[in-house]
Amino acid sequence: MAHYRQTTGFDGIVESDYQTALDKTFGTSASQAPGRVQDGRQQFTLNLKMVYKDFYVEGMYLNKDKEPFVGPQFALTDESDIENNYVFGEAGYKKTFEEKFTIKPRLYYDQFDDDFFIESLPDGTTIPNTSGNPVTFPDGVLGNGRVSEKVVGTEIPFDYQLLDNNLLTLGFEYRLVNQTNVRFSSNFIPNTLDPLPQIQDFSDEFPFLKEATRRIWSLYVQDAWDITDTVNLTLGIRHDQYSDFGGATSP
Repeated sequence: MAHYRQTTGFDGIVESDYQTALDKTFGTSASQAPGRVQDGRQQFTLNLKMVYKDFYVEGMYLNKDKEPFVGPQFALTDESDIENNYVFGEAGYKKTFEEKFTIKPRLYYDQFDDDFFIESLPDGTTIPNTSGNPVTFPDGVLGNGRVSEKVVGTEIPFDYQLLDNNLLTLGFEYRLVNQTNVRFSSNFIPNTLDPLPQIQDFSDEFPFLKEATRRIWSLYVQDAWDITDTVNLTLGIRHDQYSDFGGATSP
């Protein structure tokens, strides 16, 4: 299956914004208000599933591209772009033995890639730096943040039909979560807000997120009982052991 969608979004007009107030303070005329909000968005999705006997493979790719409406500083701008990419893949097997015992092992992979290019204030804006001195940005205040999150895991559930109306499930799961490729660049020095002639990379000096790895081991058991045709009782408990902060048990 393939799906594509595009829209210009809400056709709203902003009469005045945060830059309007800055213009009054510093005697500038950088504001794009009155102006239309930036609400365009585009989405492309691909889905695939294949089954052969007891085996299956499925996957999905999703790309989303959108504008930030009015931006993080509540000012109209025209260069911002927020892009998200998502990839998912899974392979599994399902086999029932003697109509009572079923095993359903699976392997899966997720990857999220976020790329936020934000013009938070428009061309020609003047703002105070951290020392209180006014500084001007001919190309606007620009920042670009990127990050990837990858998840690889496996799960092995076992189902046993105790009675015609009672199903017992025991399962094990392992997940490896990795937050990586954290990048940040801007056309200003982050700790002083002083402007730069072009965008520079500050990923090492001022990372906006930490690169991190988490491992999760999980064990669960559940019993589902069809008491009547319309009443079902499900009882279960799950324990997750996280590599970074310990364990958690939940019903």
